Amino acid sequence: MRLVRTVIALVVVAAFAGSANAAYQGRNGQIAFSQPGSGGVAVYSASPDGGNLTQLTTDPSFNASPAYSADGRRIAFCSDRTKGRFEIFVMQADGTGQRQLTHMNGNATFPDFSPSGSRIVFAGYRSGGSKDDVWVMTASGSGLRRLTSGAGNNDQPVWSPDGSEIAFTSDRTGVEQIWVMRADGTHQTQLTTDHVVHVGVDWSPDGRKLVYDDGNPGTPTAIWVMNADGTGKHRLTYGSNRDFGPAWSPDGKEIAFVRVLGFTQHAEQDVYVMSADGKHQHTLHKGGKQLEPAWQPVVGAS
Repeated sequence: MRLVRTVIALVVVAAFAGSANAAYQGRNGQIAFSQPGSGGVAVYSASPDGGNLTQLTTDPSFNASPAYSADGRRIAFCSDRTKGRFEIFVMQADGTGQRQLTHMNGNATFPDFSPSGSRIVFAGYRSGGSKDDVWVMTASGSGLRRLTSGAGNNDQPVWSPDGSEIAFTSDRTGVEQIWVMRADGTHQTQLTTDHVVHVGVDWSPDGRKLVYDDGNPGTPTAIWVMNADGTGKHRLTYGSNRDFGPAWSPDGKEIAFVRVLGFTQHAEQDVYVMSADGKHQHTLHKGGKQLEPAWQPVVGAS
C-alpha cells in the first residue's frame, strides 16, 4: 500500500505528505487532521486558532485523510479498521454516524467529496492489485468507476470547486507530478514537469489556483502556488523544514499545511496555518505526529 509506505517514511524521516480535500467557498470552520490517539491514529478537529480540540474517531486503528463535504456537514476519511486494509468511510462532522463505503479489499485512501456532495473520488486498487488509480463512486458507495489506468501510480485526487475537473498526482512520467483531468477522467494533462516530487495538491476556493508541495525525500520541501493551467508558479514557504499537504481555507485567505521540523524519527511534526501569501505562519495545535489537514466550509447564515 502506498499509504503504508508513506507512513513508514513518516517514521523514518518524519514526513507524511497527504492532502486531498477540495476547498469549497464559505466561512472558515474547523480544521480536521490526524494524530496519534486512543491506541491508534485518530481524526481530530480544532478551530483555526487551535482551540476546541475534539477527537472524532476513537477506534484503535489508523484513521486519516479527512475531507469535508462542501456543506461542511460530513467528513470522508480512510481507515484500516476492517481487516487491516484501508477503505473509505464517512461520518458526520461531529464524528457520529461512521460507516464504511468501499470494499476494495486492496487499498482505498485520500477521498474527496464532489461540490454537490453526491460523489466521492479517491485513490486505490482492488484486491490483487498494487498500483493506485483514481476512482469515483456515489456518496453512498455505489457506482464505482475507475478514472485512470495504464502506467504509474495516480493519487491524491481533489475535485475542482465547480466540479468540472479533478487535480491529482501521478508518477507515470517517472517523477510524481501534478496533473488535472476532466471529472469523467478524460483529457488528462500534466501541469508540472519538475525534477522533484509533488505529493499534495489543493484548489483555491475560486478554482483559479492550485497550491501544492515539492521536494525530494531527505531534503527541505516547500509549499508553492500556481495558476490552474500550470503557469505563474511561485513559492510560499522557505527554510530547512519539510512542508507538505497544503489545504486552502474556504474564504481563500489562509492555507493549512504540515511542517516537519527535522529529518529524524522524533522530529516534531505539526499542522501550521499561514496567510495565502505565505506570511503569518503559526502552529494550529501541537501534539503528536500530525497528518494532512482539511478545512471545513461553513455555509448559510452566520
